[in-house]
Amino acid sequence: MKSFGTLALLVLVLAGCGGTTNRAAAGGADIVPADAPAFISIDTDFDSSQWQTLDKLASRFPDKDKLIRSLKGMAQEEGIDWEKDVRPALGSELALAWLDFDNDAENAVALLQPNDEDAFKRLATKSDGELVYEKVGGWYVFSDKQVKVERFRKASEAADKFLADDSTFKRAMSSFPEDSLMRAFVDGPPVHEAILREGGAEGQKMLDRLGRLDWLVGAVRASNEGIRFDTTVHGQAGPGLKGAAPKPFTPSLTQEVPSDALLYFTFHGSKGMLAGLGNNVLFDESNLGPFGPLLRRLDTLLQGENAFYVRPGSTNIPEATFVMEPAKGTDGMKTLDRIFRDFRSDLGALPRPTKVAGLPARKLEFGEVDLLYANVAGRLVLTDLPAGIAALKGNPPPLAGSEAYKEALREAGMRAKTQGFFWVDIRGGVELAERLAGVPISKDITRNLKPLRSAVEYAYSRPSEVQVTFFLRIK
Repeated sequence: MKSFGTLALLVLVLAGCGGTTNRAAAGGADIVPADAPAFISIDTDFDSSQWQTLDKLASRFPDKDKLIRSLKGMAQEEGIDWEKDVRPALGSELALAWLDFDNDAENAVALLQPNDEDAFKRLATKSDGELVYEKVGGWYVFSDKQVKVERFRKASEAADKFLADDSTFKRAMSSFPEDSLMRAFVDGPPVHEAILREGGAEGQKMLDRLGRLDWLVGAVRASNEGIRFDTTVHGQAGPGLKGAAPKPFTPSLTQEVPSDALLYFTFHGSKGMLAGLGNNVLFDESNLGPFGPLLRRLDTLLQGENAFYVRPGSTNIPEATFVMEPAKGTDGMKTLDRIFRDFRSDLGALPRPTKVAGLPARKLEFGEVDLLYANVAGRLVLTDLPAGIAALKGNPPPLAGSEAYKEALREAGMRAKTQGFFWVDIRGGVELAERLAGVPISKDITRNLKPLRSAVEYAYSRPSEVQVTFFLRIK
């Protein structure tokens, strides 16, 4: 095989073929020094419940076998056979350990306890010199350069403490089940050190504003309904991030948004969330300064629960609607009028008064697409079609009652209180994309998109922690 990266791809994709392995009693973290800045553990026991579940999910795609045959064919062209060369060379865990974050974070090695050591050695000889290895503490440690392997061996042999015994590592990794397909750990202090080495005084200034990162951990897990990706960040936010995160809330707008929405994104604003961006590490105060008055006005429009959603329109143009909950006592439409008036020279025109569903509204024309907005039940509604205002004035069947929506959030494990979430009906989105394109999508593509039902991403916080979850539903 000409590339070690191709081997990694084969391991992850062809794993669905199954296999018989014996899980090792120890994990790779047992020989990785405790000061390693990052570590990834990948389950390669293809008889494990996680891989069996993933195989069932993959089997829902009609062209799964075709893809596997194609990948096997690519490997065979380079002299690699999955059954004879790759599968027996694997063990129950493939681990990656970083020595440091220098050299663009390329100073890493991989660790493996192969089921068949001779098979592993044969596979290494087919890498055209791209794979060098050495046995350390019962594990084969390999990389693309001998110096990395040697450096790891010396560090492991000299270590007084290993990752598996480190309290920070154990606490972080326990955030997610041990039988995950993959778990990854990043230690916070080495990240800070790397920033200081690269940024000097400016790096220190950024860290002072950003805050403290203790650790970051991520995991990938399979369930009967789909694949879940979790990330947890533990630390303390600095002054530059305070006020930037959305406020935790219990979503309620889904009781009013129409049930035929195909995409929905929501968050809860707070006073000063936008006006304080000048102190945020992501912005340069000097560049942001001229937009201060605009941000303060927008801030008053977004202090409650806000939502953006897309649903099919009566024509090929979909309806895109943004619902904002202004601060108490704020007239949303008049506030937006003033914003557009201040930017008249950029827009080339001002919104003109109109009526939509019997409500006073404004209309700004942009050729084929119009921008409409109006106050509806104390909220400001901004949309491209009159139906966006009319639906919220009426009483349509709500998104909260949609079975597809409810099932997606339930399977994703979303909590009642969140800092915001995103949901998309993939199947409905594909149909809408076909309408917009004006031509049908290839049958080869649509039949393999069919099992993809929905995607959900949400965030919630605990003391000193924020967790972000993405769930892809496959049915």
